[in-house]
Amino acid sequence: MTIESKKNELNAYILKAYEDNDINNVRKTLEAICKIIILNEFGESEGLKIILDKSDAKIRGYSLESAIESIIFNNNSTPALVNNNKIRNNFKFIQAQSNVGSHDDYVKLNSSDKLIIFIHLNTVLEWFYSQYLGEEIDSLIQVSIKNIHKNFEIHNIKDNN
Repeated sequence: MTIESKKNELNAYILKAYEDNDINNVRKTLEAICKIIILNEFGESEGLKIILDKSDAKIRGYSLESAIESIIFNNNSTPALVNNNKIRNNFKFIQAQSNVGSHDDYVKLNSSDKLIIFIHLNTVLEWFYSQYLGEEIDSLIQVSIKNIHKNFEIHNIKDNN
């Protein structure tokens, strides 16, 4: 697992999430972002040990929640991560809401719930590419971000509640 291979995976998850308004792919997007940050912050070798929860990793007990709470946004991270409560809160919101959409079969997210999740994802993606990576967002992803409201109207997602 390399940063570049994770970036390619990330782009596929993002496009699929927006194309299908799919919360599972939103969660996979967030997981891929967390893994890229870990690989970048700890180096690919140590980052991989952390992600795979190897016994000799500097940090043990990897999960999406622990990545957000204990690994990425902690005092050992770069100041840009530690002091960014807005982005941290967006990460936590997506994690919590996509958990409902992914694991709780008895709870159905309506179109408004999903739209709010995607708005938080937009914020995370814009921060991740422009501020964290210092890269341009892929043009297809930019179009998806800009058209999220329109996409929900076009797909006419029905409320399941």
